[in-house]
Amino acid sequence: MNASSTADLVKRALYYGMLTDHREAIEQTIAVIGSGSGIRGISVFDKKGRVVYSSQKGEVGKIVTKENATCQICHKYKEKPLSSIPESDSWRIVSDSPNTRTLTLVMPLANEPSCFTASCHFHKPDQNIIGVLETNFSTDTVEAIIKQNRIGTFTFGSLFIALISGSLVIILYKFVSKPVSLLDGGMRRIAKGDLDYVIDLRSDDEMGRLAQTFNAMARDLKSYKEHMENWTRALEEEVQKKTGNREGQ
Repeated sequence: MNASSTADLVKRALYYGMLTDHREAIEQTIAVIGSGSGIRGISVFDKKGRVVYSSQKGEVGKIVTKENATCQICHKYKEKPLSSIPESDSWRIVSDSPNTRTLTLVMPLANEPSCFTASCHFHKPDQNIIGVLETNFSTDTVEAIIKQNRIGTFTFGSLFIALISGSLVIILYKFVSKPVSLLDGGMRRIAKGDLDYVIDLRSDDEMGRLAQTFNAMARDLKSYKEHMENWTRALEEEVQKKTGNREGQ
């Protein structure tokens, strides 16, 4: 995570500045990193809640209480502050305005052996935490990326749905709508007496077999019709023949 990496970089720079007792180096480091893109401010609090260093000069010297949102990250569980903060509790997002939000990352500054053994420091070895580093990040870039991802997901989803819908329409037309239409048209043609009509549907599915059955039925009807016509014609000829014989007598 970029926020955690940036805060860790500031933390390491602070340790180096404190070990060398170089306050100007610490201030310059905080000022340079604090002016970077996406960073809204960096502050260092001592154990008493006083702002010792800050990228905003007007904040230096101010004192915050344990009820402050930043202090509550360490003090919310019990009166004694935590020596380490769970990753899930080390950050919070604050809405500065309806359209602006800030991600605040808090890191405790531990009193490491290299710190309490240095000649320039007065921290006692049993003092676990000597301060807190607060880094504020703008969420504009992250939210812009999230917005782009949402737009991309929506666009991809829409194209995917359109593709699936188009494919279903083609499949339904080819395997359902068109065969049913051909069968319906064939039945209408036969109902009008066109027994020579053949449904041209060649497939191995149910619709294809139904078309073959329909064509066979049409052939049988045509054969039966021709048989009936021949029988009727022969009957008429027989009737005419007998009628002629009677008139001759």
